[in-house]
Amino acid sequence: MSPSLQEHALQFTQLSHEVQGVDGKYVSGPQDWKFVAFYATVSTLARFFVNEVFLEAVANAGGVQPEKRGRFKDQGWQCLYYMAAFISGFSLLRGTEWGQAVMAGDAAPLFQEYPVGHIELSFKFKLYYLRQLSFWAHQLFVLYIEEWRKDMPLYLFHHIITIGLISASYLFNLTRVGTAILVEQDFADIFLPIALMLKYLEWETACEAFFALFAIAWIPTRHVILPWIYYRIWTLYDDPSLNLGEYDPGAGSYLSPDTQNAFLLALGIFQCLLIMWLKDLIVSIYRAVTSGEKED
Repeated sequence: MSPSLQEHALQFTQLSHEVQGVDGKYVSGPQDWKFVAFYATVSTLARFFVNEVFLEAVANAGGVQPEKRGRFKDQGWQCLYYMAAFISGFSLLRGTEWGQAVMAGDAAPLFQEYPVGHIELSFKFKLYYLRQLSFWAHQLFVLYIEEWRKDMPLYLFHHIITIGLISASYLFNLTRVGTAILVEQDFADIFLPIALMLKYLEWETACEAFFALFAIAWIPTRHVILPWIYYRIWTLYDDPSLNLGEYDPGAGSYLSPDTQNAFLLALGIFQCLLIMWLKDLIVSIYRAVTSGEKED
C-alpha cells in the first residue's frame, strides 16, 4: 500500500488534524467525516453482534416472548451505549476546571474567552465528541431498518436535530456547551431502556422502580438544566465579562448574533419535542397509577 493510500485509510480509524508541535491536541477539520462514517458503521455492526449474541442469550434466559425480543434487544443496546456515553462525558467534565465549574452551577465557562481555549481538544474529548456523532448517525440508519412505529417520525426529527447540533457545535468550536448538553441528556436515557427490558422480562416491581427513576431524572435534566443552558446562550451578549471574541472564521471564532439565534432556534425546537414527550410521560404515569396500564 502506498504511503498516500495508507494515510487516507488511517483517517477512517484514527483521529485526524493533530496540532503540530502540541502533543495530544486536536482541532476539527475536513477529514473528520471519515472517522465518523467508519465508526457509525462499526456501531451498526457492534449493535448486531451485541443484540444477536449477548442480548439474545439474556432474552432466552429471561423467557422474553418472541414477538418482544426485537424491542428487548434494541433497548439493551441503547442502555449499554447511554451508560458508556454518560460515564465518559461525566468523567471528561470532572477532569476539567471549566467542567467542574459548570457542575457547580456556573455556566459562564462554557463560553468564557471564546474562542481562546475552545479550539484545541484533547484526544479524549475529540474521540468522545466524534463517537457521539457517529452513534447518532448510526441511530438514523437503524431507524430505517426497525419495525415501523407510530412515533417514528418524531424519532427521525429528534435524530436529525441531534446530529445537526452535534455537528454544528463541533465545527464552530462550541464543544464545551455541546458536551454539557450531551451529558445531561444521556443520564436520563439510561433508565428508560432498563425499565422496558424489565417489562419484557415481566419483572413488574423492578420495571416500575426504574420507570420512576427515569421520570425523576427526565424532568430536571430536560426541563431544568437544558433551559438553564438555553438561557445562558440567550444572554451571551449581555455579559461583557465573558470577553467573547469577534466573529472571525479564519481564527476559529464563529460566535455572532446570527450563530446565537440559530442555536437558540434549534434548541428551542428540541425543547418543544421534549415537552411533547413529557406530556406522554405524564400520561403514562397517570395511567400506571390509576389503572396499572403500561405502554412501551
